[in-house]
Amino acid sequence: MRRVLPIAVVAAALIATAVPASAQGQGDGARQGREGGAPGREGGAPGGAGGRQGGGAGGGGRQGGGPPAAPPAIKPVTEGVYMVTGLGGNTTVRVDPAGLIIVDTKNLGEPNYNQLMDLVKTVSQAPVKYVFVTHHHQDHSGNIGSFQKAGVPVIVHANLNKNLETYSPQQGKPEMAKITYTKDKKVKVGKATAEAHYFGRGHTNGDTFVWFPDVKVLSAGDMIVGNAPNSDMGM
Repeated sequence: MRRVLPIAVVAAALIATAVPASAQGQGDGARQGREGGAPGREGGAPGGAGGRQGGGAGGGGRQGGGPPAAPPAIKPVTEGVYMVTGLGGNTTVRVDPAGLIIVDTKNLGEPNYNQLMDLVKTVSQAPVKYVFVTHHHQDHSGNIGSFQKAGVPVIVHANLNKNLETYSPQQGKPEMAKITYTKDKKVKVGKATAEAHYFGRGHTNGDTFVWFPDVKVLSAGDMIVGNAPNSDMGM
């Protein structure tokens, strides 16, 4: 994994951030400063992930009330891989005839979960077999509970669940995942493989990189923002 990671970063940029700020969803609104709003990055707007996601309700918002967020959309990245924009952080969808692997679950709320799944079903009717969540911020972890209620295994780093114990965003607290790992975790659906890896503190202390070796795509959550690493906090 360590040898192929630099090759994958090009693909990771597609998954994590290759969408204009106006096309991205709403963030926490509770995050400030270090978590994505440093001057000179993403237009220098204050706030966290919400600050780079188009000024939606609950987001940090862009100063001056920038253009409205684009509607949610699903876009191809490469064969068998799609990115869902809007409604929160970008979501990765790895498609195999045997089932789907999803990375990140959008902002908390059943309407957001339903919109995500409606978009996913436009590219595949296969069942979701696994979900990974890259970190605890609710624009990525928000619908852990909805997926688990649907019977889908949700996999997170152990620190993500620990962080949720004291995390209280205004949108509400996401549910804890039932499956955790500490270093590496691999799943396989049909011919598709997903490998979760933890490399230590970065954007949070529980960031997961999800590597799809067969298609050479990396899903990096908020560890890559714009075209730069976002290793800016340790909690």
